[in-house]
Amino acid sequence: MHEQTGNIDSKTLKYLKKVAKDATWKVVKGDGRDYLTSFCGDDVKKLFDWDFQAAFFLKIPPGGKVHPHVDVERPWSTFHVVVQTNAKCISYSMDDDKRIGFHPKTKGIYRVNRQLEHWAINNGTTDRIHLLCLVYE
Repeated sequence: MHEQTGNIDSKTLKYLKKVAKDATWKVVKGDGRDYLTSFCGDDVKKLFDWDFQAAFFLKIPPGGKVHPHVDVERPWSTFHVVVQTNAKCISYSMDDDKRIGFHPKTKGIYRVNRQLEHWAINNGTTDRIHLLCLVYE
């Protein structure tokens, strides 16, 4: 389930777009995966008042997806900061055997329940870029 917990301001969004544009991306393909990742340094973490475990960008190109999965339970929460999206990017999760589709909006900060099966698909023509923040709470 995705729960919106806040928004970032335009200045922060502009900075994150620049960092993402200049990032060194690692392609993750196969087994239902077709996306890219890039870990972030302290410069990005300093934008938020959170106790970070890690932060990384996840980019799903047009036609790409993240396969359905459940993450191993960890002592932190996962927040998605939406840097770039399009109307055809949908995040899904299963809740009580019911599939729920959701379109996270640009600038939004969303807490994701990683203990539910979840996945994402980009059927649009532009990249979907989220900053994933693993935060101790």
